[in-house]
Amino acid sequence: MLNTKADIMNGWSTGKLRVEAFDFSDVKVFMHGSTAVVTGIETGKGTYLGNPWTGAYRFSRVFVKRDGIWKMVLYQNTPVPGASKQ
Repeated sequence: MLNTKADIMNGWSTGKLRVEAFDFSDVKVFMHGSTAVVTGIETGKGTYLGNPWTGAYRFSRVFVKRDGIWKMVLYQNTPVPGASKQ
């Protein structure tokens, strides 16, 4: 499922998306000048549109430092096979 930033922000603000817990493991940070690549596994549970979800997701995030502020420019996650339920 592809969610835009607007979809995610709408889910948080309307309560359609609720997160009960998140845990991060195997986190690695790779620095490339003013760019940082972060990878790892996030495990969580919550509800989306009233339906419970749980799972583990391998993630990648890319941050760029602009005007002294780190900004996320890419967020991607993929379910770990056998670990996610939606």
